[in-house]
Amino acid sequence: MTTKKFDLQAWLASTDREVHRDDKRVRAVAIRRHFDAPIDRVWSAWVEGWTTKIAEGEPKPGATVVLDLGQPKRTTCTILACEPPTRLAATWTYGEPGGARPDEVEVRLATERGGTLLTLEHRSENGSPWAAGVGAGWEAGIMMFEAMLRGDDLAPIFETHAQLDAFWTELVGG
Repeated sequence: MTTKKFDLQAWLASTDREVHRDDKRVRAVAIRRHFDAPIDRVWSAWVEGWTTKIAEGEPKPGATVVLDLGQPKRTTCTILACEPPTRLAATWTYGEPGGARPDEVEVRLATERGGTLLTLEHRSENGSPWAAGVGAGWEAGIMMFEAMLRGDDLAPIFETHAQLDAFWTELVGG
């Protein structure tokens, strides 16, 4: 495993982001990142990584699983679509499921420039100030995913979280 300083500015410049608004409310955030790996390898690594986080349930379309992501509360997901190796979609409820409509997360993979383009979109209708935290959280997750895919050390990425939070807070206008 190689250990080197993580270049957050280079990452930010080479990763695409979108914030979708309806009037002034944020409805979705999307992150796009290119990986120098074939689509089947990216798909397998992504799905395997999430499968190891399942605390309850069986990962299959229509099923509900509970993820333990090392946070204070667990996340409950219903798998909406699983179309290897191009699409995975699920509902996303952090904490106890309640009366609010669950968020939705969709990951799409496409072959691009000899590698794979990963697009992650998180959609929410709940109106809470969620977008900055969710955007920074998913982007940090994709950073760690890329490091694991390459065999790099994850430690330097943890040092960037405060800067990444500030970046996303500014991006969504929070």
